[in-house]
Amino acid sequence: LTENLDLISDTMATLPVGGYTSISRGMEAGKKIMDRSRDADFVERTLIVMTDGRHNRGPEPRGVAQQLAAAGVQIHTITFGADADTPRMQEIAQIGRGRHYHALTGAELEAIYREIALTLSTIMTE
Repeated sequence: LTENLDLISDTMATLPVGGYTSISRGMEAGKKIMDRSRDADFVERTLIVMTDGRHNRGPEPRGVAQQLAAAGVQIHTITFGADADTPRMQEIAQIGRGRHYHALTGAELEAIYREIALTLSTIMTE
């Protein structure tokens, strides 16, 4: 992680843009990260899927959402952009017992992440 926004912007500018979006592959990658982290007894397993595109590669994301939900993962979805597939992402959030959001501005996106963060529980122990 870094707070250097120039580094982030420069790195993103080098990434190839091919017009292909595999929402399901991103969801699977998120699950792999969760599987390597703390035991589910100690953390909430929540996945946030943010997309500006339409799924057109890889397995159907609704099927992956069903697998994640069966494993106890809550899925929130965020779409942005006029061409976003909001109906599909609303369904994925419903499958994952989460909420769907659509952001039109950066300020709305910030508010969405804040709202999601406030839904996560905190457990204090001695």
